[in-house]
Amino acid sequence: AEQHFRAGQVARQAHAHEEALEHFRQALQLLDRERQAELHFDLQEETAGIETLQGGFGRARERCRTVLAECPADATLRRVRLLRRVSTTLEREHRHGEALAVLDEAERTLEADLTVAEDFADRERVELVNARLWLHYWQGDVPAMESVISASEQLLERCGSRTQRRRFYTGKAAYLNRLDRFLPGAETLSASREALRSSLSLESLADRADGLFGHAFMLLLSDDPERAVEPLDRCLGFAERLGDRTLLARCR
Repeated sequence: AEQHFRAGQVARQAHAHEEALEHFRQALQLLDRERQAELHFDLQEETAGIETLQGGFGRARERCRTVLAECPADATLRRVRLLRRVSTTLEREHRHGEALAVLDEAERTLEADLTVAEDFADRERVELVNARLWLHYWQGDVPAMESVISASEQLLERCGSRTQRRRFYTGKAAYLNRLDRFLPGAETLSASREALRSSLSLESLADRADGLFGHAFMLLLSDDPERAVEPLDRCLGFAERLGDRTLLARCR
């Protein structure tokens, strides 16, 4: 089972999703649920991540909720990750209020466990901040976005990873765009270019694709939308390699 799990992880990292899913399915069939409970949970999480990319939001959400019901109550970090995954599936279905409620549950879960090491807790706090920021964006709740940004910038600078900071500042550019009422001014475009530079400095295809799409969207709204074609084309290429159906739909 462990060999199939590792092979599936390698395939997933290469964006060979169907191959990864097949390895995960075989691992789930072979493992001993009682002796390899953690591996079982890992396999379910990995599978849910691929299902979300492929647009199987309901399947991924049900899988995460099943694991939440099965995993120990003191497995705090796993429970928080699973709740974030559930929130993501709801966000992709535009169920933003429900998604925020799940993030609230994740935050309560994290803060209630004082035994979690502070560095691990801070990383999860940053993930929750980024997820919350984008949900407020979709809701058009500018005051809530401003509140999240002002309360979280120091946390991001202190302990956020490069990917987390990139996501945060892409969200901050989106906040400025909301303030501009979707007619991005010089400050917004400058923030968007900075977020793009940050995304392109990272190795992750997902980071690069997200940064390209965010900047292309700003250019589409500006006075020179033809400049959006090149970053959109590049983003589309990354999205096809990633197999991210949500991003593919947005690019097209």
